[in-house]
Amino acid sequence: MRLANTDIRALHVFQAIVEHGGFAGAEISLGLTQSALSLHLKKLEERLGFTLCQRGRRGFQLTDRGAVVYRQARLILAELDSFEESLSELRRRVTGKLRIGLVDNTVSNYDFPISEAISAFLKKMPEAEIEVVVDIPEHLETEVANNNLHLALGPIIYHREGLQYRQFYVEKHSLYCGRRHPLFLQPDDEPKLSVLRQHPLVVRSYGGDEELGVIKNALVGSRVSSMEAAAHLILSGSFIGFLPDHYARRWLQVGEMRNLSGSDLALHTAFFIITRSSRQKQPLRDKFMQELVAILNRRLHEG
Repeated sequence: MRLANTDIRALHVFQAIVEHGGFAGAEISLGLTQSALSLHLKKLEERLGFTLCQRGRRGFQLTDRGAVVYRQARLILAELDSFEESLSELRRRVTGKLRIGLVDNTVSNYDFPISEAISAFLKKMPEAEIEVVVDIPEHLETEVANNNLHLALGPIIYHREGLQYRQFYVEKHSLYCGRRHPLFLQPDDEPKLSVLRQHPLVVRSYGGDEELGVIKNALVGSRVSSMEAAAHLILSGSFIGFLPDHYARRWLQVGEMRNLSGSDLALHTAFFIITRSSRQKQPLRDKFMQELVAILNRRLHEG
């Protein structure tokens, strides 16, 4: 079977459906209706001569052959992206899609100048596309290692072999409670650890060890995988928890949260630019990193 342009498009659609666990997420990601997605998938199955997935009341599920096609499709499409970038470099203009991974809720942080870097990058590379993926650090590292992301920005979880890590700033996290929490109106500016241990603490699934190192023997009330989930639980008044100061500022300003941290109750999380260790040039990634580093250096000199 020789791949036509329609086959490549159908493989893109199939990959998106699989990676979003069904049609709903892929519909938003690709900007296509479910009927259009179904048509692409049906034509691909007709071309291949077998069923790729089961769709019904039990949800979306790959067939054995579908799983093989998905793995091969990822390799083919990644190679096509790489080929397109190589051709673009030969033509002395950079096109293609830059895929960046970020951890959640960084947009409120001035020290995380991704939007400024994206703007500078697209002004110099107007023909390039850009895709931003938000996920937990563990998944971002995996996606960079699997060549699904050009780079990711966030804290380190595993320090994997084959990846490069470049620290670019440190984020401060303080301990907070919501206005419905018993500690909100407590007169003591810095509640003692013995008092804090009596209240359920919300910790992140990817950063709990660090948090529990600050409040030893804490009463863990919930584990979450995002800052937004932690904020909801803290605002409920049923939990205390650590949040980045830049993220919690909006609730502090309107009296919805209180900072409980003393000098010994702060977390400092290092953020890194994470890329694959490879000598192969990646024009899109390298140009974006050049813009990002230039912004960071300028801010450093500005103080």
